Amino acid sequence: MREGWKLSDRASCRLEFPSHADTMVLIEDGRVLALLPTSEMRTVQRYADGGVVSSDAGR
Repeated sequence: MREGWKLSDRASCRLEFPSHADTMVLIEDGRVLALLPTSEMRTVQRYADGGVVSSDAGR
């Protein structure tokens, strides 16, 4: 399973870790898979059966 984490949007976090302010950490099977700029990320929601949720779902 893949997970994504990003730094909390607080001044204390940005000051402590300035190089990670706009970075997303991808974790797979408990290991760091990649560090990516948040501007390069795209979120795709999927149903449990593998279908993709429409980007305008619920509108």
